[in-house]
Amino acid sequence: MIEQVNFIERELFTLSYRKMALGAGSIMGAMLVLFGLTAAQVYWANRKITALTQEVNELKARRDKVMTEVEAKAGAHLPTAQSILDLLEKTPRWSLVLKEVARKMPPRLWMVSLKSYQRDNASGGRGLILSGEAENPKDISLFLEEIAGSRYFEKPVLSDSKQEKRGNTRVYVYTIDSGLTPVEKGGNP
Repeated sequence: MIEQVNFIERELFTLSYRKMALGAGSIMGAMLVLFGLTAAQVYWANRKITALTQEVNELKARRDKVMTEVEAKAGAHLPTAQSILDLLEKTPRWSLVLKEVARKMPPRLWMVSLKSYQRDNASGGRGLILSGEAENPKDISLFLEEIAGSRYFEKPVLSDSKQEKRGNTRVYVYTIDSGLTPVEKGGNP
């Protein structure tokens, strides 16, 4: 006569209060470890922010000290330190402007050059000339609309656009002229 042999131990699948407590305890332990790791990351990030803020304040103090020394030595021959500070503070943060341009560009539009210049109009701010190529004119108009809605650009205008043949393909060459939003003192454009 053949007897059945059960290799699966039934004891493993029985649920007891001890097993429930161990399961809940291990889940709580894992949650506490994750909470501790997150709290440690926040602590180190706050320390880094504090250190960077302190370094920025030290650099500003050194800048002010150097500017007062320059102003004292130069007298009336050079521009005042305040005019230099105003010029530096009105300069756009180029990393933010370039990031915005890259984010607003359609996939089939390429930037060939980007030039900054001092505008001659009444506002006297900075201007930006964006030149590039696109596969179709819709991408150019979409890009123009996108940067017109950006907080970094003032009244962008398509100043030149023409179709050129490159090998077997046709591309549209464009030039966009735009003003840059002035930087407020101590802020972003």
